[in-house]
Amino acid sequence: MRRKAKIGFTIALALLVMVAIFFFRGPQEPVQVTFVGLGTGGSDSLVFALANRQKKSLRYHIDWEVMRRSEWLYYGDNRPAYNQPIAGHSTNLFYTIIVTTNRWRPFVPYVEVVEPSIWNRTRSTISQFALDRGWTNIWRQTYPRGQRKKVYGPEMIGDKSVPPVQK
Repeated sequence: MRRKAKIGFTIALALLVMVAIFFFRGPQEPVQVTFVGLGTGGSDSLVFALANRQKKSLRYHIDWEVMRRSEWLYYGDNRPAYNQPIAGHSTNLFYTIIVTTNRWRPFVPYVEVVEPSIWNRTRSTISQFALDRGWTNIWRQTYPRGQRKKVYGPEMIGDKSVPPVQK
């Protein structure tokens, strides 16, 4: 083969490999929760990382579920643990205690931050007023809506990350 043909063949092969990697790498979750390790706040403190891989900012809070009779059940006092912002393409660390010595996992409900309008600012003000007073039902109804999504963290037993249960 001549030199130009070899270069053209090499470039075509490189492009084919890049296209194959792009299509076969699998979908990536836009938001991910990862177990980092034990925290410094005592023997029952754990650290998780929340990664936002998309351009848009999010608001989120942390909740937990526990495994009871082969079923995941909500574990908490029916209020958001955090109502935190996370910028696009960034990571936040959050600390929690060991919820139980049985199988459990954190989950993160989140919503994309919507553009500020007079309607959304009014709803946000009412929502914050209700949340400050512990009126969670009113808070849920008035919180500025977006498409709410949920991402699950790794399954844990006590302070150890474990593989998911096979069904």
